[in-house]
Amino acid sequence: MALSSPLAPFVWKPAYSVQIRSMDAQHAELIRIVHDLQQAMAGGRAKDVLHSILERLAAYTRDHFAAEERLLRQHAYPNFDSHKAEHDRLVATVAAYVSGHQSGRIALSVEVLGFLKSWLEKHILGLDKQYGAYLSSRGVS
Repeated sequence: MALSSPLAPFVWKPAYSVQIRSMDAQHAELIRIVHDLQQAMAGGRAKDVLHSILERLAAYTRDHFAAEERLLRQHAYPNFDSHKAEHDRLVATVAAYVSGHQSGRIALSVEVLGFLKSWLEKHILGLDKQYGAYLSSRGVS
């Protein structure tokens, strides 16, 4: 799937649903973070809000991945180890953005936005869809 332009409006699509309500609700929060960053960039305020966006993203990453990993462990998801490894990679990337922002890197908002959209388009549509099908087959909704 080709990635969209980092500044193209990004909205929730039914295709993003993993058919697990709690995870879909959390994924919708990630889309709100993307939307807020896009709005700030469009209004010339990205520099002003990037710190709070990165704080939200770090908290989201910690909370969402913990909830997702608990759910996958609870249902003995067979690809848990590789899924967790991908989470660890995403956490490291978020930490690098936080560090970059703290050290004063400029033009970071476009890079962060591209990363977030790639996360949504690749991770959710790829790996998360796989666990969604697995959990659905086990009666989880």
